[in-house]
Amino acid sequence: MLLDNAWKKSDTDNVLKGILVYDDKTDSEIMLSCDSVTKIKGGVEIVLHEGKNRHIRKMLTELGYTITELKRMSFCGI
Repeated sequence: MLLDNAWKKSDTDNVLKGILVYDDKTDSEIMLSCDSVTKIKGGVEIVLHEGKNRHIRKMLTELGYTITELKRMSFCGI
C-alpha cells in the first residue's frame, strides 16, 4: 500500500502490538493488529491473519496516515 507520509519505525511496533480504534457497528473500542509489517518504497506491506471491516484503513488513520493506494496481494493463500 502507498501512504501520504513516510512510514515511521515506531509505527511498526504500534501496529504489531495493536491499536485501539472505535468501531461504529458495535459502538465500542476494539483492538486491531497485524502479523507483520515490511517497509517498501512509498509505503508498507502489511500481513493480516484475519481482517476486520476496513481493518488496515482504521489502524493507519488512527496513526495519522492516509492510504493513497491499497491492493490485496493474496487471499487464503491464493
